[in-house]
Amino acid sequence: MRRLIAALTLVVACGIAAADDTDSQANMRKAVKATKISVDWKDALMQDVAKELAEKLEETGKVKGARVRVDSIVTGLTQNMKVSLTVKDKPVADVLEELCKKYNLGYVILGKQDAKSKYKAFKKKEDDGTLLLTKGDKERGDPKD
Repeated sequence: MRRLIAALTLVVACGIAAADDTDSQANMRKAVKATKISVDWKDALMQDVAKELAEKLEETGKVKGARVRVDSIVTGLTQNMKVSLTVKDKPVADVLEELCKKYNLGYVILGKQDAKSKYKAFKKKEDDGTLLLTKGDKERGDPKD
């Protein structure tokens, strides 16, 4: 009985968190999990990595106007950071996971930003659904304070 209650609580909690997503944010989350890509970055600048990820997400048609940005405002990740990574035919989420582990990075999929969010600087309409590459290894889709 306790297992059933615990499982139902987890399902409800996940449903509530997903319900808070904007449409753009939810679409980006789905695309990041489902879109398979291949990359071969050798000393690539973070700004070029962000641009290529956006192009690959948009090519699939799953995210119209896909935006990927480098967070130089809140976490101080530099656009000129160089990275190297080779991955073949894996979901974007797996590519991001490998990149994040290797370089102590994270990522956030932006949505509604409340006044207490450390990402409140990203509150423009076009920021909704943006995949934001961040400095620090704690974030994987949702902001961690």
